[in-house]
Amino acid sequence: KLQLDVNQAKEEGSYVNVGFGATGSGVTYISGVRYYTNDSYKTDYAEESEENFPPEENEIIEYTAYFFDAESGSDDNDGLSIDAPKASVSAAMEIAATASPNNPVKLLFKKGSTFEGKAIFEGYEATKDFPLILDAYGDGEGYPKFVGTGSETTKNAIDAVLYFKNDNVWVMNLEVTGPTAYQGIAFQPVSGGAFENIRIEGNYVHDINFNWTYSTA
Repeated sequence: KLQLDVNQAKEEGSYVNVGFGATGSGVTYISGVRYYTNDSYKTDYAEESEENFPPEENEIIEYTAYFFDAESGSDDNDGLSIDAPKASVSAAMEIAATASPNNPVKLLFKKGSTFEGKAIFEGYEATKDFPLILDAYGDGEGYPKFVGTGSETTKNAIDAVLYFKNDNVWVMNLEVTGPTAYQGIAFQPVSGGAFENIRIEGNYVHDINFNWTYSTA
């Protein structure tokens, strides 16, 4: 049970919004009452609940789609349309890191484009309902192609072509290759526990870690 200091409550539909003082930011849901961590209020004891409450009508969550074209795109573009795509793996990594439950992100790569370099996706916060999505766009039957690299001295997941450091990720319809990469698509937990909602579908992964040339000196 939790005791809160309350001096104000405001009805909004079938829920009551009540604020309380706390360290950090965000919203804690408790027994049909929405408590905001901004001011100090007081109320009676309330039962804690893990129920997910529906968003307000003006808080509808939608994906933001970003487009990437390695040939004709530019990282100076905002990437929010096929007419102004971004170009690089590094730009995709930066955008992915902005994903959150209230700002889900979809990364779309143009078929026929070749993206060079290892992609490390970390810092994102995706959910079961709104996973981080990597997919293809454009006409034809080809794939967006990712060509990654690795290290001659180490062999670990971070040397994958596409490397993810969290769960709730869908990777679809991409070509992944890397003669010097250790793995094609890799997921590595940052803490204990099972990863969930990992979907790898329709990809063409080939020629991984087969073409090392070691020095004989």
